[in-house]
Amino acid sequence: MPINMLDTLPLEVLSMILSTITNQRDLKQVCEVCSLLRGCAIPHLYRSVVLSTTETEYDNLATVVESIPRKYVKYIRDLELRMPIHQRISSRCVHCVQEWRGEENRISAESIYGYVREVNHEVTDGEVSKRIP
Repeated sequence: MPINMLDTLPLEVLSMILSTITNQRDLKQVCEVCSLLRGCAIPHLYRSVVLSTTETEYDNLATVVESIPRKYVKYIRDLELRMPIHQRISSRCVHCVQEWRGEENRISAESIYGYVREVNHEVTDGEVSKRIP
């Protein structure tokens, strides 16, 4: 029975080789080759995770994050969320959103305060900040 040369490489060397692959699609394809490569490539594949969403999919973002298998979460070092904040903020105009209107079509102070507080948490100097409940 011939010896697989891949099996003779130390895992550290294999991991160093895989760390040079920066394209996520390439890493995914390496994972599909064999179980040995999969075990070595998974940490590199999940090291940097980018989640993109649109205005209509914003509510599903938590579901997407929770769908990442728990056994792979330990490998995540960089988590990037990409979302169109300018569209989200502009779509929450007090004149367009009906649920902001209180009795007799008035906008309550609590609604405005909640909106301003949420925007404050979302945008800091043009960058997204972590939302703290």
